[in-house]
Amino acid sequence: VSDFHGVGDATFRVDLPAGNYSLRLLMGDIDRVRDDMAVYVQGSLVDTVTADAGVFEARTFPAEVLADGVLRVRIADLGGQTGRAVINALEVVSEQTGDAWNYDFGTPTSLVEPGFIGIIDTERYQAGVGYGWESADARCTDG
Repeated sequence: VSDFHGVGDATFRVDLPAGNYSLRLLMGDIDRVRDDMAVYVQGSLVDTVTADAGVFEARTFPAEVLADGVLRVRIADLGGQTGRAVINALEVVSEQTGDAWNYDFGTPTSLVEPGFIGIIDTERYQAGVGYGWESADARCTDG
């Protein structure tokens, strides 16, 4: 989990069936404090996260996906000691079916956690794939 994408302001999109979901984000950096990281779900600010060096903060949020089938998770740096927010992993679980979509953010050579899809910083959203950075200035790091 030490690999991550560092972003100034970026939105990750996942296409899903309409319904209610539980989102779990993992955010942290083995080497540096990461502070004032804003998390937006479906356009609403749901948390501001600070993770000390070597600490990986896990946060869980509810999300509703409407008939358009789009989940958007935006991560933004709000200032503080470091100039980039980080995301290590995103887990999306349907409250109706228990189906899960798991994403591991890292470099092209990073190890990917079992049961996760590896995401690199150039992974732009494509309708045929159904996930990716919709808007991003993501930079990947393998910690």
